[in-house]
Amino acid sequence: MEDGIEYTIEDETQEDYDYASIIKLSRQFRLRKLVGWAIRTAIVIILCISFWEYAWVKWALVFYIPLNLFGLYAILKVTNTVDTKIEEVMLKLEEFEALLAEEEEE
Repeated sequence: MEDGIEYTIEDETQEDYDYASIIKLSRQFRLRKLVGWAIRTAIVIILCISFWEYAWVKWALVFYIPLNLFGLYAILKVTNTVDTKIEEVMLKLEEFEALLAEEEEE
């Protein structure tokens, strides 16, 4: 309302976000991360087989395996959590828009 210009909710929500594409992007992101994880794991397996006679390889695996499994858990679980949160926010936005539409009708 400064300088005689009135702002409305419609002006601020002019951009129509495509939430389905965000979820699709998240799934593509997860797939890309899983492929990277599989490639890294395959390389480590090949290196471990090649250098198994060295004692440090066995000790490195003691640390690598839990970290690798944690990375897999993070890729699978965290991205699912993000998808769930996005869907929850989408539902809240739809409820808010419906509430605004009801208020405008009154």
